Amino acid sequence: MQSVACCTTDHAEHFVKQWIAEGKAFVCPRQNPQSNTMQLGLAFVDNGIKHRAFLQARFQDVLRSEEPHELVDCLGMFGEKEAMVLRLLIEELKAASFPLYVFGSVAWEKISGKPYRTDKSDLDLLCDVTTIQELRFVTNAFAAADRELPFSIDGELRFPKDHCVNWREVVAALEHHDELEVLVKGETGVAMSSLDSLLEASYA
Repeated sequence: MQSVACCTTDHAEHFVKQWIAEGKAFVCPRQNPQSNTMQLGLAFVDNGIKHRAFLQARFQDVLRSEEPHELVDCLGMFGEKEAMVLRLLIEELKAASFPLYVFGSVAWEKISGKPYRTDKSDLDLLCDVTTIQELRFVTNAFAAADRELPFSIDGELRFPKDHCVNWREVVAALEHHDELEVLVKGETGVAMSSLDSLLEASYA
């Protein structure tokens, strides 16, 4: 660990060291390709307040790397009715070979075993897509589940080159995908692009 940064509390380094000692996972945000170290993220709760810390680590200090948790492994964290809606969403996408990942507050609760969600928390999902047909299928499934849940579904659709777009922006763009651009999060930054350009780039 090279350094720790957090703008909301002076206790961040203590929580980061404790997190490392317990062998828990950090998130890996998009990186600066020119850096000799990598940035990792941690959300932690101190006295009922959620904070976000970032640390710089050497590449050789990272012991393992994994995909985000799948939503199916987190269903026990929801109420019965919520879990039923989410299970139907999972089964619908699984039948079409779409794995469904979770990040945000639910992921942090899964990792830490401590409460992170509030009454205003969304459910952050991640799903991989490659074609316009897949975009329509996944966004329709998200929208149907979103209407049945007491909280909002947020999250991103991930294209093959690790280009991520908020699913609600995709819904709007699908109606005008030849002309309406979306905000794309890439490995090293953000940019605006049309859905057609993203899909073409997937096969380049």
